[in-house]
Amino acid sequence: ITNAHFWLNKTQYLHLLQNTLYLDQQEAQKRVESDEISGRLTAKGIRIAARFSEDVRVGVVVTLHHHYLEIPLAQAGYPTTDKSPVLFDLTYNKSIYPLIFNNSDSGVLLPPEIDWLREETQALSNKGFSDEQISEEIKSKVGPFLREHRVIIVKGAAESGARNLMRFDLMSDCGEDQVIEDASLFILQISHAQNATIQRAIICSPLTFMRPSAIKRFLDRQISEHAVSCRLTQPPKDFVYGTTRVILSCGSPSLTDLDNPLNWAASHSIALCSLQVATNVGRQGTLEILDRDFLDEVSLSHD
Repeated sequence: ITNAHFWLNKTQYLHLLQNTLYLDQQEAQKRVESDEISGRLTAKGIRIAARFSEDVRVGVVVTLHHHYLEIPLAQAGYPTTDKSPVLFDLTYNKSIYPLIFNNSDSGVLLPPEIDWLREETQALSNKGFSDEQISEEIKSKVGPFLREHRVIIVKGAAESGARNLMRFDLMSDCGEDQVIEDASLFILQISHAQNATIQRAIICSPLTFMRPSAIKRFLDRQISEHAVSCRLTQPPKDFVYGTTRVILSCGSPSLTDLDNPLNWAASHSIALCSLQVATNVGRQGTLEILDRDFLDEVSLSHD
């Protein structure tokens, strides 16, 4: 790289002024204060345009979510991803959602959830436990949860788009012990690399609030996009799962009050429909705008 635009924080900017422009401490401090007043130096830092005296060679290590090298690389100052480890956790680490939202002030309702952490598997492994013994420990935790909720989903806590996700159903014909065994082995497999999140499956069918034209559109898209047929009128009938999402946008966020609801506006609503309990597009889901062309007249009458 021969030239670039980049950001310096306040401390780095002071160092630049004193060691590159050779300003004394008082002059450098006055320059910083002036740039803060003018808005050139913000909480993010100051944007610098520079031409380098020598070519700069750079490389980027892009780690997978929660790769064991991610935090050490970030702490060493290397640009590993587009987010800091903290923002990665807030975005992807579903195992900390209960810690964030399950309190009296959040107002957010989450499905019942338990987690099996990567650290738990590592700790047992360090004590000499075999995979079979670790699986028994997992079984003692997931078994009661599965018996209580009957249908659960298990997924990698750092995965997005419903990747690495499976459904376990005590109402299937496999038998209770076998379902719990299969769930425990899947959780063990996940926990060798990341945390495993175990949630009660939310069973909701959008057929209860879709217009007939929207249902036909879903059936047509299942065939054209996924080459999958869907039976809704004759047994054995397929079950259609659905979720709705409201996307919030913030045009000019303030770093000091991001949690202020007045900063955010609902920019658009979407609906996801699928033949799988995970309705993501990557799991054979179809995405549509949740508008009057999607909702039936009964649903609109409650608007």
